[in-house]
Amino acid sequence: VIISVFVTGATLVVLRRLLIQPIMLLRQDLITAGRAIGDDCDTQTLAFASLPYARADELGDVIAAFEQMFGQITAAVATRKQSETRFRTLVEQAVDAFFVVDAAGQVRDVNQNACDSLGYSRDELLKLSVTDIQTTHSQADFEVIWQQLRPGVPQTIEGWHQRKDGTGFPVEVRLGLLDLGGDRYGLALARDIRDRKASEAAQARLAEIGELAAMIVHEVRSPLTTVLLGLNSFRSLDLPDRFQTRLDLALEESERLQKLLNSILMYSREPTLVPEPIEINALVRHLATTLEQAATDPDASDRSPTLALQTLPYTVNVRGDRDKLKQVFINLLANARDACPASGTITWAVQAPAAGQVAISIHNDGEPIAPDLLPKLTQPFFTTRASGNGLGLAITKRIVEAHQGQLTITSNADGTEVTVTLPLAGSP
Repeated sequence: VIISVFVTGATLVVLRRLLIQPIMLLRQDLITAGRAIGDDCDTQTLAFASLPYARADELGDVIAAFEQMFGQITAAVATRKQSETRFRTLVEQAVDAFFVVDAAGQVRDVNQNACDSLGYSRDELLKLSVTDIQTTHSQADFEVIWQQLRPGVPQTIEGWHQRKDGTGFPVEVRLGLLDLGGDRYGLALARDIRDRKASEAAQARLAEIGELAAMIVHEVRSPLTTVLLGLNSFRSLDLPDRFQTRLDLALEESERLQKLLNSILMYSREPTLVPEPIEINALVRHLATTLEQAATDPDASDRSPTLALQTLPYTVNVRGDRDKLKQVFINLLANARDACPASGTITWAVQAPAAGQVAISIHNDGEPIAPDLLPKLTQPFFTTRASGNGLGLAITKRIVEAHQGQLTITSNADGTEVTVTLPLAGSP
């Protein structure tokens, strides 16, 4: 009996030290690790009491497996936290207001932009519902919209957001459905559209003014034509010099007014194109020949600058309105001629196509244009010439843009260059 008691006691002591105590410590470490992960505590500072018992036996393998598993879980949690932090940073810095709502319309989460735009704190917003913010929609309206939502099929609606102080502003809300583990939430991205609404109203007013101007021009052109016919009929009369001078002045001003009215009417209308395939080198050479013949006309009193033509030895096709493009280049060449001294040179060049586009440049040797004036040159009614009406380049730009092209103007000490860029035929 004494020997049995001794052997049993010794066995229990040995088992407790070698097996029971490490197992109890491992159990306690598992509980500690679970609490640390569940409470989102710093797992780097945890010290596990079972690790010193990681011997080269089965129990040591279990302890080593526990350490490896905890390391993997810790790494996964850290990665998730980093992803959440990055996502939260993106959401907080977004230009739109973010709202997460549930099926009842209760606000569950927001970003800082939502707080700033509405004047609430985050805690105050989380106590509100959609109808407290979106005042143009009732709870019944929200329920109808919610029933129509489908994952991956967002809806866009316009509404009115009311701030904490009672003021409000128009918004465009893009609402999508999120399914997170069986729970459905709505993600609403609200954008302040006050500037867009103001721009749309301004455009509508400009459109009305344009229609009014076109109507006035149309009404004025008819009597002006009658006046011009009457004035021209006086040319056959033998008038004294004083009256002849007044007649010439009246005719000159009437014709100038007629040109201005025609330009206003042309600018007020959207360019209507009749597109066809055009070989740009042939068009440029044809126009250059026509303009050179006009410049060498014996009846022409003014000497024109030299026109240097540079075209490509291969075909370059664009698709556009031939007459409208002729109008563009004739207008640009006329401007270049007016800006260039008689002894200067106007270089008209077709550049090698690149990136599906071809550039046609017109360079003159005239005085450079001030940098602050360059952006204004294509604005309507802006001109640097006493006899100009400021609509030539504005109309030219509209025609080029109607061809999906671009008009650019650069100027330096070597002169001024205007470049028309057009898409090649077949290019998107």
